[in-house]
Amino acid sequence: MMLLAGMSVPTANDLSFLAEVDASVLLEAASPGGTPLLLELSLKDSNGYVQRAEFDFGSNGVIDLSVNPHDLEEDQPLYRGIPFRSFGRLHTMDIYLHTEAGILRRSIETAFADYQWGRDNLSFANDNRFRDTAGAVSTYLLDWAESRFGTLSDEETYLLVSLMYRLFRGNIGRCYGFSSLGLYYQDYPGSISGNYASAYELDERDPEVLSLIHILQNDIVYHIFSTREVSPELDHEPEDLSFQREEIIASLQEGRPVVLGYLSSRTHHSMVVYGYINLVDQDRILLTAGNNWNRNQQDNMSSDDAVLLPLYRQDGSYRLDWLSYTYRPEDRVFVLHPTRQYHPSRETLAALLEQERVQIIEDNKHRIIVEHFEWAYLEDDKGSKRGYDGTRGWWGFPGVEYRRFDDIFIFNVPADLEAWLAIGPANWNDRLERPKNAHVSAALFEEGVLDVFVLRDILHGEEEKKILPLNSPLGFK
Repeated sequence: MMLLAGMSVPTANDLSFLAEVDASVLLEAASPGGTPLLLELSLKDSNGYVQRAEFDFGSNGVIDLSVNPHDLEEDQPLYRGIPFRSFGRLHTMDIYLHTEAGILRRSIETAFADYQWGRDNLSFANDNRFRDTAGAVSTYLLDWAESRFGTLSDEETYLLVSLMYRLFRGNIGRCYGFSSLGLYYQDYPGSISGNYASAYELDERDPEVLSLIHILQNDIVYHIFSTREVSPELDHEPEDLSFQREEIIASLQEGRPVVLGYLSSRTHHSMVVYGYINLVDQDRILLTAGNNWNRNQQDNMSSDDAVLLPLYRQDGSYRLDWLSYTYRPEDRVFVLHPTRQYHPSRETLAALLEQERVQIIEDNKHRIIVEHFEWAYLEDDKGSKRGYDGTRGWWGFPGVEYRRFDDIFIFNVPADLEAWLAIGPANWNDRLERPKNAHVSAALFEEGVLDVFVLRDILHGEEEKKILPLNSPLGFK
């Protein structure tokens, strides 16, 4: 930053007061919509030091706007407008804050690609309604795998489903498909045969749209974990986010949005980044990103899915705040360009599945995945339970790891535990007005040997309870 105290030579006391004023005055930025970026600049000045703010939007020393902060209403931004309209180039601006101690200068840089809400995003959302429309995500995963690699064995089927649930921390999502489809369709509008003028018009019930979302989702995830040496266990050296920072800046200055992926021990998610606001004096960049959790987001000036992701330096390295999580050294961030072509190989798939198999063996636990049932729980002859029985959750068997995501249940069970699994009827699909496709996949240890079983498209009556013994051969009784 630059501190200007006037023409006279400041004394030590003047400089000390100027530094005190400078440290107490903070300029904050936000952008609530798409591009061109609507900038909102706010001043944090609890002592009221700033008497006037002058804006130079052209970096040419010409003052384009002058504002008296004391004339503003409470919480009214210092500036709200669209100062720059050109895509794919660097824009700079300076703000001069006049105080009794001198003039403080704040510098901002921005760049953005052509991304507009109501055109380049999807009108539908990555939500339960879409899940009911599309059907079981593991079905699309297996269809994708067979289209890429040919017929899968039961063991390959189980290991792939298990791997994907582990990669997505228990809940296979479609976030990469959502964050990339709009960009993909912008570049390849002929990839879907329907008469759609923009990505926003795509119909979530169109089989081609559903297929492309899942192809992009699985191609991208496969690419991340097969070619980038990314481990689901996050057992790697600390990541230097300066590389991702420079890649994002360079891409946006060329007018190209990027898909950003994030993996931590608790979450795995993806958004599309279409711009940034660089608060130069703070060494802090605000990435403007589009999330995919809300429907009908078509107001380009203000979208509920427009998100700011702070990327900043702390303790000598860059960190990224993502959703409610803060970047930690063991987390990973991916910068992706989804229009590339993917060429997955069967050999790489085999290597990934072997890693998953070894992981299960080393854990020495039964791993059971129950998909799209109303309820599922473990029980022993003494009546101890772990899971959800349709009414309440149970927390018996302390050695059992249990996670539930809507109607997905995942159990990691010590191999020596004597218990059985009870499951209820298939959950109901409200949108399609029929039972969901329900599945059970299990890797069970029997006398130290791992047996893998897959039961797909299980149907039974609404009042029935099925029992699955935790031994081989697998079967209901």
